[in-house]
Amino acid sequence: MIRRAEPNDARAIYEILSKTDDPWTMGVVESELKSDSSKAFVYVDETSAVGGFVDIKILYDEADLMHIAVSEELRGQGIGAKLLAKVIEVAEGKAIALEVRKSNFKAISLYEKYDFKKESVRKNYYHGEDAAIMWRRK
Repeated sequence: MIRRAEPNDARAIYEILSKTDDPWTMGVVESELKSDSSKAFVYVDETSAVGGFVDIKILYDEADLMHIAVSEELRGQGIGAKLLAKVIEVAEGKAIALEVRKSNFKAISLYEKYDFKKESVRKNYYHGEDAAIMWRRK
């Protein structure tokens, strides 16, 4: 099930993000969960354990996908796709932008399935690795 992230989810979100290539500090996680412009959601299993996280900022007529991550043991089960679909629903037709490591072929493939297109490159964005900037404009 996907539901709105709550402040008491911060520790579980932090644990998931700490194992990614682009971790956030606990302070950033807590700040995002409190931000008025941020809309954060979690995937929870039948025991209510958090297994995935997505955060989007909606600003005027655009949205920026800030982070999407699934716990290592749950990857490959379609949870990332469900979280991405939730972001698209919440954006309500607004254009959505994101940055992704150029070497993250699995993520790029997922984004392309949801009509994101590579539009440019941000050099050395990820500590020396380029990021593809992708947009979904619908």
